Amino acid sequence: MSGAGNTFAIEITNSNDAIKNLEAQKICQRFKVDGYLGLIEKSPQEYKWNFFNSDGSEAEFCGNAARCAQSFLRFQKNSIHSKHETTAGIVLSWTDENRNWVLMPRPQILEASKKIQIDENQWVGLWCNTGVPHFVLNQPNLSHDVWVETSKKLRHHPDFGIRGSNVTWIQKTEDKMKAVTYERGVEDFTKACGTGALAAAVWWKNQAQERNKFEISMPGGLLSVVFQETGWMMTGPVEKLADWSIL
Repeated sequence: MSGAGNTFAIEITNSNDAIKNLEAQKICQRFKVDGYLGLIEKSPQEYKWNFFNSDGSEAEFCGNAARCAQSFLRFQKNSIHSKHETTAGIVLSWTDENRNWVLMPRPQILEASKKIQIDENQWVGLWCNTGVPHFVLNQPNLSHDVWVETSKKLRHHPDFGIRGSNVTWIQKTEDKMKAVTYERGVEDFTKACGTGALAAAVWWKNQAQERNKFEISMPGGLLSVVFQETGWMMTGPVEKLADWSIL
């Protein structure tokens, strides 16, 4: 499944068959995807996540994987809505007029203006947790080549703790925003990042409190984020790429 170019191998499984880190890494390498998601079925329309990045590391949550999981369950189980037990908490997803939505974990602003020193440069950005940590930086140039080495250093910076942080670069012009995320576990830029889009929307919301709808353009497509009192919702393109089997 592809969520705006963010790709995943997804299957429904049970706790006895849940795979481990190395197996997930091999699956991701074989099918050239960003992550593996095993949906451990607890009851109809309720699943526990067994989720790994492409390097075999576990991740607390992934917004695009949640949208892809909802689309997958709509095809496989005809599920209009489903509940997901993730390390980041309970997450709800649903299908509405062929759009797959997810109620994202409630964002936490860890530090509004966090300063990180890299060599001779100081980087100041919003550090938040949108299911996973993101360091959000507003910069005029979103070239992958320009920022890749800096992103690697920021992602592993000791000020972000032992697991580090995702790094999301944003470019805000008038009423539009572009964003790209350097993701932990993938250790590169991805075509889209759901938690990164939410982090970008949180940054935008901080600048314009009255605004509740946010369109975040990422290299793989447009992600829409909506704020309501009940929480933050996200939707965007989902595509089934292929059927797969490890047999």
